[in-house]
Amino acid sequence: MSRWQPGARERLERAALELFVEQGFAATTVSGITARAGLTTRTFFRHYADKREVLFAGDDAPALAARLIADAPSAMEPMTLITEGLRTVIQARFEGRRDELRVRRTIVGADEGLGERELRKRAELSQAIRSGFQDRGLGLLEAAVAADVAVTGCTSHSTGGSMRTTPGRCTTSSCRHFRPCGRWSPDTRRRRTARSYRLP
Repeated sequence: MSRWQPGARERLERAALELFVEQGFAATTVSGITARAGLTTRTFFRHYADKREVLFAGDDAPALAARLIADAPSAMEPMTLITEGLRTVIQARFEGRRDELRVRRTIVGADEGLGERELRKRAELSQAIRSGFQDRGLGLLEAAVAADVAVTGCTSHSTGGSMRTTPGRCTTSSCRHFRPCGRWSPDTRRRRTARSYRLP
């Protein structure tokens, strides 16, 4: 067996997902994954720190979100920035992977520890987006809504769902706080946002 296996990471991921579905995450071992993939445990640990990382490895979404927000033109409306950012992320990460993402969602949802890890991941992404919008001059409440909209859209796609990403429109109720037509004054938006999020 050669030291570096072509496509080893993909084979390990496929084998792990199959076993997670067949026998559950907790009952699956690294040795079982490598046996199914026809690889060695040494090869596994070159690619993943542990079996959880098969589901969460390479998660640089907070850094990517921060970079997209920082690099966007200063005059770009928040909702336009969100939809353009979602389109970029979807094309780069989720295109053609809907079935795989649905399997992942099922696996994560069936294990309490994985579910907690997923919630932490979403919280980190939300914080990065919120900070990015505050750096662009949005108030705390509007930045929080922007983060909620963006994380909802990203989560929907990352779990095999869908979300319309036409600029200025989306399927989440929070989007109404960023209507580009400007029908609401900043004070009105803040009041409506505070009511929606039950903030003082």
